[in-house]
Order: sequence, then structure tokens, then C-alpha cells
Amino acid sequence: MPLYSKKEILNLKLNSIKSKELRVLAENLGISTKGSAAEIIKRILEMKPQPPENIVDDYIKSIFRQSIQERKELISDDDLKNELSKVKSFSWGTKQGRNFFSSCG
Repeated sequence: MPLYSKKEILNLKLNSIKSKELRVLAENLGISTKGSAAEIIKRILEMKPQPPENIVDDYIKSIFRQSIQERKELISDDDLKNELSKVKSFSWGTKQGRNFFSSCG
């Protein structure tokens, strides 16, 4: 038995999408783009039938591909790896409910 239902997984995926991009997805799915991100997510989750998983997955992948391309215009993969190799320590933590990280290099 899966730990989470397909609807719960879809909810997590949709919540990972920024509001602006969520509106584009909603438009692609043929539902209203009006209201808050939470309202749009609710409408997507209430769709019958649920949108196929691959549509949401492919949309998220396209967002990340675009983000990677924009980053590559600023710094190449090799230069980024070179800069990251200079970091001596890296630690994750939380403070007042907010994630943060620190690095020393």
C-alpha cells in the first residue's frame, strides 16, 4: 500500500510550482486561472478525471530546464563545479521555521 495517494502526490507537486507558472499550467489544463495559487491547486485537484501525472511532471521538468538554461547563461557547468569545489564545509539547518544553509570556503 503506497504511503501517499496519487492525489496527495499531485498536491505536493502542484505546491512546488510558483504561482505565475501554476497559472500557465491551469490555462493549459483548461481551467480558470483566477484566484490565489491555493484556489488554482484546489480546482486542479477537483478535476474529474485527474490530469495525467505525466502532464504535471513534464510541465515541472520544462520549468527546471528553463531555469537551468538561464543559469547556464550566467555561469557554465564547469565554472559552477569549479566554484562549488572551493566550498570547504556545508551544513543545513533551520531557524525559526525557515530553512537556511551556511557554507565556509
